[in-house]
Amino acid sequence: MSFRQLLSSIIACCCLPFLCLATGANMQKHGMFIQNNGQWPKSIQFMAKTPSMNIWITDKGIIHDVYSIEKNMHGIHVKKGHAYTMSLEGALIPKGNGLVESPTIVNYFLGNNPQTWKANVPTYTSIKIPEVYDGVDLVYSFDGQNPRYDFHVQPGTNPAKIKLAFSGADASTASDGSLLVQTRFGVMNHGNIIAYQFDESGKKVTIPCGF
Repeated sequence: MSFRQLLSSIIACCCLPFLCLATGANMQKHGMFIQNNGQWPKSIQFMAKTPSMNIWITDKGIIHDVYSIEKNMHGIHVKKGHAYTMSLEGALIPKGNGLVESPTIVNYFLGNNPQTWKANVPTYTSIKIPEVYDGVDLVYSFDGQNPRYDFHVQPGTNPAKIKLAFSGADASTASDGSLLVQTRFGVMNHGNIIAYQFDESGKKVTIPCGF
């Protein structure tokens, strides 16, 4: 990913449309991130759901678990999936924190041992992972049900240090500059990256950028 060197802070964002493969009747109108309070392995910080994908924010990167639930010839619903990881080369993934709390809480009552149950787990509509690179914060949020990620670059920081790497799927750039990831269900379009900054008067100024 390459950007023009900037002297003031910039925000680079990318919106990832979900693959509409299987829509649950109880899906919320807006996405949310569920905090890990011990219901999952320690390496997981947050998890988010869309109608056809689970997103795992981990210490090593972001796992996109794309899936489809289909009925086989015997009338049994079968789940098929494809997981791939987006990592940040040379970055650290410190402990993230919730920015905007959602009114929804989640309970996990698994097994017969109450000691392992997790109640009142908070959820958030946006989360922040600070200083993934020096001077760069990573913010995850939702645009409706579409997950998006924003890089907040502080003044004087070279944004060229931001490098995305994909494992488990092939990634390429389309003719219009958008990022494409090939999954077993087809191509997932991460869209074009958009960068902007605010000048001294507070006006939003678009910055040329690309993958």
